[in-house]
Amino acid sequence: MERTEAISKVELPLNDTVLEKTINSWAIWATDRQHNIAAFRKPGKSPIILIDSNPLKEVNSPIEELQSGFLFANYIGDLWHMQAEYLIDFDKPDQPIIPTEVNPSKVWNYYTNNKQQETTSKENYTSAVQQGIESIQNSELVKVVPTKTKLHGLPENFSLAKAFVNLCNKYPSAFVSIVSTKEFGTWLTASPEILIDVDKKGMFKTMALAGTQKFNSEIALHEVAWVDKDIEEQAMVSRYIINR
Repeated sequence: MERTEAISKVELPLNDTVLEKTINSWAIWATDRQHNIAAFRKPGKSPIILIDSNPLKEVNSPIEELQSGFLFANYIGDLWHMQAEYLIDFDKPDQPIIPTEVNPSKVWNYYTNNKQQETTSKENYTSAVQQGIESIQNSELVKVVPTKTKLHGLPENFSLAKAFVNLCNKYPSAFVSIVSTKEFGTWLTASPEILIDVDKKGMFKTMALAGTQKFNSEIALHEVAWVDKDIEEQAMVSRYIINR
């Protein structure tokens, strides 16, 4: 962190209101300077804020050779890296800190994607499903998951930082992140999947997650029944990872 900037310690205890204020202040600080920013929370950990003044870099080398930062991919598989030029870790004793020159009542003017988007119509989605079925029948694909877009208007007082905090509270075992970049706009996500985990010995592991079903707190995990479809979907993903 550049010590020439006016910063102060965050007031403790670190409750939701303080966390929202801190994330919002750093996000305003970053976007006012045209920096990219990411905030993320791993299960069982406190959030981390990462800021980079440089353009995103497309990854063309092994990820273990990259500097500390944040990785994300688009829908066609391109991998991008945001370097941890500034890092605020809420679990470290000398942090968190907050920029004091930011107006706390200011709204975070987060980056937006200028691409025109619209809600997926029933006809378009039905057509996509039919194309997927035909591709499987022609042995071009083994499995496909069609997606669709639904546009929602945001309330006038919408706070992206508060939405992030709410997701962290609602999904304590998920990886929650918010990424706002000049190149791709702003994305708020929560995922139960582990993409990559590295232990102290440098061993990589990942997770094959497929064939899911709705959680029922009244049924013990060892008594949950899985149908053949779910078992095969899980096996597809496992085989794909092994073959890679």
